[in-house]
This record gives sequence, C-alpha cells and structure tokens, in this order.
Amino acid sequence: MHFLNACGIIQAINWDGDIVEKIDLEETFKELFRVMIANNKDLSGDIYDKYAAIYMAPASNVIGAVNLLDTSNIYTALVVGASGGYIFELLLHGVKRIDAFDINVNQYLFYKLLEVAIKTLDYNTFINTFCAQKKDRGQIFSCTLNTPSILPLIFKLDGQVGKFWHDLLMITNNNLRILFKTNFFRTDYKLFPEYLEKYSSVYNRNSYNELQRILRNNNYTINYEICSIEDIANIFNRKKYDVVIWDNILQYFRTIPSLDEVSRVNSFVKKDISNMLNLGGIIQVDYGFEVASHAVSKLIGRTPPNLSVNDVFSLEKNSAIINREKREGIIPGLISKYEDYYYEFIPGVEEELSIGHHAENVVLSYIKKR
Repeated sequence: MHFLNACGIIQAINWDGDIVEKIDLEETFKELFRVMIANNKDLSGDIYDKYAAIYMAPASNVIGAVNLLDTSNIYTALVVGASGGYIFELLLHGVKRIDAFDINVNQYLFYKLLEVAIKTLDYNTFINTFCAQKKDRGQIFSCTLNTPSILPLIFKLDGQVGKFWHDLLMITNNNLRILFKTNFFRTDYKLFPEYLEKYSSVYNRNSYNELQRILRNNNYTINYEICSIEDIANIFNRKKYDVVIWDNILQYFRTIPSLDEVSRVNSFVKKDISNMLNLGGIIQVDYGFEVASHAVSKLIGRTPPNLSVNDVFSLEKNSAIINREKREGIIPGLISKYEDYYYEFIPGVEEELSIGHHAENVVLSYIKKR
C-alpha cells in the first residue's frame, strides 16, 4: 500500500509496515522526458533501469510459464511486476497473496493504471484502450489510450499516482497517444489482442471478466514494490514463498552489478533467494526466448524447431547469435556449470514471425529440496 508524506512523495509500505521505497514525481518527470526524447541507441543500456520505457503488455508467454507450476499448491508468490502479467495470471489461478517488484518507476505507474482499468472497464473498452489495432503487418494506435476512457480511471487512482497521470494528460494536451511517437512505450513487440491473448489471459474475454470479478471482490493481497532484483532478499526478507518468478530479467544479468557473473547468480539463487522459499518452493530463474531455447538445445544435443528467419538476420547471423548465447547466456551458463537447475520448453512468442513456424521458449527453474 502507499501514502503521501508532507513533501508530496509516494511512500511504498510492505506488509510489515516498513517504508521500502519513495517516488519523487519531480525526478520521475525529469527522467521521463529524458527517455521520451532520447535516441533508441542512447537507451540501449537502459532496459534494466529505474526510469525506462514501459511495457504495455507481457512480452513473454506468461500462460505457458505459469502452466508449468502446480498452482493448486501455491499460496504466496513473488514475481516481477512489469505490467502485471504474472500478477493477474496467478490471481486467475487462485493465488491470493502476491508480492511484486520492478526497478522501473514508470512501469509501476503504468501497472496502477492498468489495474484500475481492469476493475472498471468492460472488456471491449479495455481492449480498445490498451491494445494496438492490427493493420496489415503493422500496429496502429488510433484508439489506444483515448482520453474519454482514461480520464475516469485517473480520478480513481490514489494520490501521486493519479497526479502523475493527470499531469501527463495535461502535458500531452489530453492526447496520450502522442506518447507512441516517443520512447515512453516499448512498441517493438506485438500489442494487438489476437496475439496477446495466446500468452496472457488478461486479453481473453472470459478470463478478463473473471479477473475483473476477482479484483472487485478484493479478496487478495498485492504488494508491488519498486526495487532492483538485487534488493528483494532484503526488502522481502520476512516472507516465505511457494514460487518466485523473474521472467527474463536475468537476460540482462551482466548489466546488474552484483549479478554480473554466472557464479554470482547461482549464489544469489541458492543462498539468498532459496532461504525465502518454503520447502518444495520453485524459482523460475529465467525465461529465455527463441535464441536462448536454441542455445539450450544445442548445449544438450537436442533438435529444436527450425529457427525463424526474418529480413534482419541471415542464417549465418542467427547461428552466430545462438553460439554467443550458448557461450554467454545465463541459462546455458547455469545448466553447464551446475546440476540442480532444470529447464522446460514452452510454445514461443515468436511463432508468428513466419507462416507455419513453431517457436519454442525455455524456462529455467530451481526447486528447494531441503
């Protein structure tokens, strides 16, 4: 939960009543404008950063990753927050107590808007407001973030979160869609509903309506904190979890100072995070996309589906990328050096890159056995 202090700064409070993070809106807007006007090249190192571009929807196969778990035995979870994909998926599976974290302040602010939208809007309005429309091979955003749908949501948001979106609406002259011409949102992956509903239940009509019922009944606890993955063992140190899900954060492990080597990641998993698990608890350590899946397959001598080839990469280029992932990626690194991780392949989000293409993604996990 959150409250405002005398300086107009959001303070995030955990279940035990400790202040764990503050959001300074002046700094947030300053950094937001930096992100919005920067060249993509300048932002290449800012993917895992306190003020980064926003993912409007999950980029991974959330349904597939959660379906690997026996959710009937999951009562507490710690997940990457992002736009809420894993939060909402676990709620639909009956998990009642969920902690979430994300280093990105902007991502948290968007999640709060999305959460109140699901509580408030009917399915069609939600889809028209938060998804792109498909036109030929591209994406258009003519209906997305339309002011008549967004404005009532802003009035339902608490304190400075609401103030952020209200001020942003004023800055954009009541037209948030112009943000798609900046780096405010990441639009380098598909955002139309026909695609998203395959990988995140939020975008399926029946699941959306069920999730709306769950959120309105308020019989759950969601605690979303702004912090780096490096800090979760300290911030959530009085909790025990049945599952921890990091999605693909560790794809960027070499940019995270205390986790920039495979051995450090392994120690973090087994010493710091394992202590936060109940016996039999699972950590989904990393989510690998198609290249990682092929690298793992190559490592273990398995034949994967044919790799998709697009206009950007030739077969030779793809082979070089896979070999590099095999040498330097976190999933191949942990598998090749340590025996107590296991991997599972799931349908990949890249399946529509070419006709008849069947992609695979890979999830690396660790289970606490004693």
